[in-house]
Amino acid sequence: MRVSVVLLLGVALAAALADDAPEGSITAMKGTTVRLGFGATDGLTRGALLAVLKGGVVIARARVISVSIETAVGQLVEPQAVEVVTVGDTVRLTVDARPKVTALPPPARSTGPATIISGLTVASVRNHAVALAGEPEGVRPGSLLKVQRGPTAVADARVERVGPKLTEATVVAYAPGQAVQVGDAALVTRTPRALPHTAAPSEVPRTTVPTRPPAQHSVAPGDRAYVLLAQLAASGLVRSVPARMLHQNTVLRRRPGDDVMFTRAQVAELIREALTNGFRDDSLSASNANALRQLVGEFTGDVRALGLDTLAIASQLEQRTRNAPLGVSGMAQLRGTRLGNAGPDPRSEPVPPESGLAGEGRLNLFGQFGRLGFFGQLDGTRRSSNAKGLVRNASLSHRLGPVELEAGRREFWYGPGQFGTLGLGDAAGGFDYFQTRVRRGDFAFEGFSSLVGRDPRRTLHVHRGEFTASPTVRFGASEMVMQFDGSLRPGRFVAANLPLPMLLGGGFGDNRTNTLFTTYAEASSPKGFRLYSEVMLDDLVVNPGETQNQRLGYLMGAQLFHPRAPQRFNARAEFASVNPRAYLTFLPPGGETESWFRNGQPLGYFLTTTNDLGQGLNAMRFDVNFMPFRKLSLGGGWELLDQGTGRAAVSRQSNLRIRASYDLRHDFSLTLRGVMTRTTNPFFTGVGLADRNRLEFEMMKAF
Repeated sequence: MRVSVVLLLGVALAAALADDAPEGSITAMKGTTVRLGFGATDGLTRGALLAVLKGGVVIARARVISVSIETAVGQLVEPQAVEVVTVGDTVRLTVDARPKVTALPPPARSTGPATIISGLTVASVRNHAVALAGEPEGVRPGSLLKVQRGPTAVADARVERVGPKLTEATVVAYAPGQAVQVGDAALVTRTPRALPHTAAPSEVPRTTVPTRPPAQHSVAPGDRAYVLLAQLAASGLVRSVPARMLHQNTVLRRRPGDDVMFTRAQVAELIREALTNGFRDDSLSASNANALRQLVGEFTGDVRALGLDTLAIASQLEQRTRNAPLGVSGMAQLRGTRLGNAGPDPRSEPVPPESGLAGEGRLNLFGQFGRLGFFGQLDGTRRSSNAKGLVRNASLSHRLGPVELEAGRREFWYGPGQFGTLGLGDAAGGFDYFQTRVRRGDFAFEGFSSLVGRDPRRTLHVHRGEFTASPTVRFGASEMVMQFDGSLRPGRFVAANLPLPMLLGGGFGDNRTNTLFTTYAEASSPKGFRLYSEVMLDDLVVNPGETQNQRLGYLMGAQLFHPRAPQRFNARAEFASVNPRAYLTFLPPGGETESWFRNGQPLGYFLTTTNDLGQGLNAMRFDVNFMPFRKLSLGGGWELLDQGTGRAAVSRQSNLRIRASYDLRHDFSLTLRGVMTRTTNPFFTGVGLADRNRLEFEMMKAF
């Protein structure tokens, strides 16, 4: 009975098919999934509706789920059709699924006929992406190409990237009944005295090219994206988040509880908010345009997923920064501190606070000079007793196709944790480094080499690979090698900056080298929930008679947040455990000179400063931030630490933090903060005080 109904319905559908519709046949079949013998060169696109025919009669429908150049994969729309569909049946593109014209607006203020200045040839086609071969004379990202087959216009394409051998472009419009094929000509046209095509001043350029949703992965604390967004918030282009909340890591001090982590999708929304306000009000200053130019370049895929034309946006931002390629931002604040007992909270503040008034400031410089990018950050503080300054970041980067080279000084954060990371964090400050970054599809790689300190001089080689399994799930792993002889061995330098095991760099197993591995996973939901974990392996004991503890560490955490506005509400819980003697070498036992410590702080998860760097640690931390009113933010946290695990006597420390902030304007805020610390067995922590209380008042102005 069901077969008869399908056949009767198919007769009516067959009459609606055009004679010239592209067609092929089913070459393989498994369940409701069918493989097709025709693909993108025949006009198929992902999501197209197909009719399955047997003897000229439509017996089923299928939806295309993936397309390659000459083949495709489809899914039967009616599951019961598996009873009648077989290998060899004809498949035809229905009338409604054929490519339609998506007209593009003409260039602004054209004053003459178009002239062909260069020609390319289509070398490959994948969905809407095409690769072009030939001499790309006059071609640059954003150029509009006319794709032709003989005298027939086929499609319009916009250039994404110009390489030494191939030029990559995306099809943005098709002619009726046409599809781009290998061998088609892609012509670059030029109109005399024509201005580049841009959207109206009140509009943000948009695109209709399909893409997958923006990534839900977290943006690490201290990422330069927060600095650039803070500039936009201070100028009023981002109005949903105050600048105070985007200035991560207070001057010369570390307060992870104050930080609000955003996902890449949420950062993309803030970029769209800034672009919308800036284009509508025509209020993009040179600094704002420079900040947006770097943000759009770093979050291209996520911004494009919101329907924005990143190529057109980048072109307009480039025009606005042509005469002022350097942006300036920062903040200044006045802080008053009252200490109930002398002494810092060593878990969060490498620089101890002092009673009294202090003036603090931060200056950020950033810009783009062609393919050369610059980012710098300088912190300074002035107290009654002294003045200090610190270059947190200062780097130059240069992009060569998919590869980006960078050198300078920078703080790193390799892991998904918010309060700390086991592999490489910012507790010990920044590194002078040379780095290589590569991103291809769902895989990202970065590696760097650095000279750590001068006395003693050590060499650190690090690289990390990250795989994006979906917009909500990512996995990563890092490999780190510390040399204690201070030499920069060429083999390790090359291995660190390539996606190859650093074992190939040689020199492992000697007493002057220590290796550390980490792996992590993160799953985030766009509905406002995130889970993450990280595992560290410093040394794994395999000898049966060995009495040394396993030198391992692990971290796990969860976060609840408002899906669209995490600044309104976010709650976090994180647990970390580090075994004794983690971050240290076995031979020789040279203290900090033979360890992963610098200035009394580990390069990875931050520990309380002690005379015994080999202590273990268990840390549990809860924190919450919420905004009951538009200008008022409240927050608090509780932390429980067991330090010196592995000893007979363990030092336990608990920290209770409360805070309240009021934003008088988007760039001017007042904050009141209180900290209460209780410690048992303080002798073992090297602090010397069991109880410490502190009250602080801050007044901050961002610019």
